[in-house]
Amino acid sequence: LHSEQADRISHFFSQSGLRISTDLTPEIFDVLGTVCDRLKLKTETVGAYVHAAPEIQAECFAGNKRECIVRVSSGLINLMSPEELSFVMGHEIGHFLLGHGLAGDTNRDSTEYFILNRCREVSADRLGLVACRSLKIAIRSLIKTTSGLDDDLLRFDVGSFLDQMRSQKGVVAYA
Repeated sequence: LHSEQADRISHFFSQSGLRISTDLTPEIFDVLGTVCDRLKLKTETVGAYVHAAPEIQAECFAGNKRECIVRVSSGLINLMSPEELSFVMGHEIGHFLLGHGLAGDTNRDSTEYFILNRCREVSADRLGLVACRSLKIAIRSLIKTTSGLDDDLLRFDVGSFLDQMRSQKGVVAYA
């Protein structure tokens, strides 16, 4: 992000959410610190915010190679264990590290755009895996973000999840 643009986004997120910090959200800040450490990134490089929303959502804003802003919904944070949250944050920071926000996109209605976007998501998932250090946790995170269901309502059957992904024509499955 250009400095002025980053300042505007940070200001907006500060007005509409809560900055993840040691003072206000120490457990979430610890997750962010661990993720940054595992991805060999200085914590100061990542501004992170949580906003009140029931949706299961996380996003990363990055327009340069020096800094990014991650925003996660309270619905996502309330659904995830700290380990699962490390996958999601690693995934979002992965978009920044891989420069996904910097490349010019092709026509959003094109097949090429769909393929490029799917490849970006899989690449970011790999960095999420590095951040959480567990394939089991990574898959649990994917199942939870896909369904929005918590531990009480899920049976984490990886084979069934992958079968569902493979059954969709034109969708690149995870394995």
